[in-house]
Parts: sequence; C-alpha cells; structure tokens
Amino acid sequence: PLARLVHANTAALRQWPAEAGQPLASLAPRLGAATLAWVRGQLDGRPATAPAPLVGAALSRLGDRRWALHLPPTPAREAAAPAALPSLAEVQRLYWRSPFPALLQDDAFRIVDVNPAFLDYVGWPRDKLIGLDPMALAPPEDHALWEATREQLTVDGEPAELPALTERRLLDARGRARWYRGARRLAVDADGRALRLTVMQDCTAEHAARERGERSLRELDQWFELSPVGMLAFDGDGLVLRSN
Repeated sequence: PLARLVHANTAALRQWPAEAGQPLASLAPRLGAATLAWVRGQLDGRPATAPAPLVGAALSRLGDRRWALHLPPTPAREAAAPAALPSLAEVQRLYWRSPFPALLQDDAFRIVDVNPAFLDYVGWPRDKLIGLDPMALAPPEDHALWEATREQLTVDGEPAELPALTERRLLDARGRARWYRGARRLAVDADGRALRLTVMQDCTAEHAARERGERSLRELDQWFELSPVGMLAFDGDGLVLRSN
C-alpha cells in the first residue's frame, strides 16, 4: 500500500517541510534513498536488521496501520565567524596616501592618527590634532547631533560598526565650514585595541550649491507671493507647476 504522511509535529515541520497526505516517497530528497528504503522495509513487514542509515532515526508502530517516524534534529549551523578587522598597518597602507581625508580615533573618540589629506582638509597642524576629540572642530550647534551618533557607535561599552554614511561639517583653521560624507569602520592596532576609522569625501561644494538652490526657491516663493502681477511657472514640457 502507498504510505502517506498523516501528521507532523512543529519540530518536524521546521526541519522537514511537509503536508498531511503527502506520499512518503516524496520525502526521499530529505531522508535519503537508503533511509526511505529502510522505512519501507519495516512498513512492509520486513524486520530491520541494521540501524537506520540516517543516524538517530527510529520507527515505532502506533497501531494496525499507523507508524511514528522519529527524526534526529538537524545540527545547528555554526554561527559564521565575524570578519577579521583590518590591522592598523593595513589601514595606513590603504588610506594614508589616499586623496580622501581619513582619521583614526580611540574608544574615547580622541584622534590617534590622521592622513596628510586630512591635514590639508582642515588646515590644522598634526600636533594640534593628535589627542583631540574632532567634535571640538564642529560648530557648537552640531554637538547634539554628534553625541546622538556616538550612542550608536558603542554597544555595551564596546565599539560598534556604523556602516551608513553620515554627513557632517567641521570648521577648518580659517573658521570655514567644511562638509563631508564619512564612512566608518573598525580597525585594530598591534595591541589588539579597537580603533575607529573614518574615511571622508569632501562635499562642501555640493552642500553650498544645495543651499544656493534652496535659497533661490525661497526667493522665488517670496516673489510669487508678493508680486502684484499674475505669474505661472512651467516645466520643460510646458506644464504649469505653480501660480500665484
């Protein structure tokens, strides 16, 4: 007779997705041909002369036409080992001659090292920067934002990754705002100490252009509202975008 599945408990369904009424033969890809033949032999009345090929599997009779197949739990997959952090030497080899500003910070966010591009970017000498918290270079009104970001950079007192790009500004030696997008990751020095690496992309010109565009839009809004003359704004296809 055709053997069919009648019921499977939750633990079995997690490991062996199946449905009531499904033929036993359909489980061959999961059980293996040898184990399936072993089960079929017992269902057909042939006594088992050897353990199940699937280690830990067992078959027991529940009634005249009912059997229970006990399956071993699937071994839990080992958690993937975290990717090794780059060494300080590797970071300096990759970024210290790069045109992109880069800096290293310790667990207290103090600057440990900077590349020459960062010195050019901020205009401060190296000896003024080492040991400094770079938040000191940010405008005071930005400090709350820096503090909020730092809460995400520490988990249970340990440095944590923040993969997303962040956009911040620093004041250079001449007091000018220099905007950047920064990508962060962790590195490790020769003593095994975790360091925070930030690689920056200067976006000052882009930010200034954005501010000019926003200012032009505000001026256009005021012009539309204050002008006594009827005004329409069109797009490139001649569609009306707004009117006063």
